[in-house]
Amino acid sequence: MASITKQKPSPLDKPLSKGKAEVNIATFALLFSEMVQYCQNRVYSVSELQTKLSEMGQHVGSHLLDLLFVREQGYKRETKLLKMLLFIKTNFWKTLYGKEADRLEHSNDDERTYYIIETEHLVNKFISVPKDKVSKRRFEMHVNETANHKEKHKSEYAEMSHLLN
Repeated sequence: MASITKQKPSPLDKPLSKGKAEVNIATFALLFSEMVQYCQNRVYSVSELQTKLSEMGQHVGSHLLDLLFVREQGYKRETKLLKMLLFIKTNFWKTLYGKEADRLEHSNDDERTYYIIETEHLVNKFISVPKDKVSKRRFEMHVNETANHKEKHKSEYAEMSHLLN
């Protein structure tokens, strides 16, 4: 008589878990810091650094967005821009950072530009612009050109100014 052995199911055969998976803040900080350092060592300017980090974020974000649509929307993807932005501000943001973004703003300058505003963004706690990637003169010119933006975000500019001195 042949014995029947049960095969362990493949992880691909299991349904997607809806469990709440939280990452320790120290683990997140270490991973994020390593990603930033990896990118910093391969670029020569702040704009190149922003591009590299943006590419990494876009890759992770698009995969997470697909996963959320499968879990929460039953494969139904939003087709209206405003509904999609609100989904990102609420569900997507909450999945990534544990809370909804503070607000969604439409740009006055460009019809196609929207901003997701987060007053105390977790990622900003773990990144600063390295001194060798930006000149103080260039930073001051940028601040002078964007006085209105500076007024809105005083604390961020104060922190950047402190880092450059």
